[in-house]
Amino acid sequence: MQERHDPGHTFLKAVAVLFVAAAAFHLTHIMRPAAGDPSGPVRHAVFVAINLAVAAGLWLRPAALRIAFGVLVVQQVAGHGTAAWLAWGDRHQIDLVSFAIVVLLPLTWAVLWRHGPR
Repeated sequence: MQERHDPGHTFLKAVAVLFVAAAAFHLTHIMRPAAGDPSGPVRHAVFVAINLAVAAGLWLRPAALRIAFGVLVVQQVAGHGTAAWLAWGDRHQIDLVSFAIVVLLPLTWAVLWRHGPR
């Protein structure tokens, strides 16, 4: 019997791929630090690990991921939401990466709750 296509599962796998890309971004900043990067290599290393763990979690969907991902959503929305707000308020620029994170992560969390563990 063929498994029915579910857009929610496809969405979670696509977001998992984005988390792998985010890990690659942080790894690049460890290997080639950008001038004036306030984060530093330790913070980038932490996010390499977090992003890879989340990517695996979104792909495999263990039950505990819902809570752990929620913690990440709160942290990321607070950090990137602030960055987006300051970019707009101070420089009248749109921080597209922060904006995407602030929109995508809560949406992903909602889909994760809807589709649950495997």
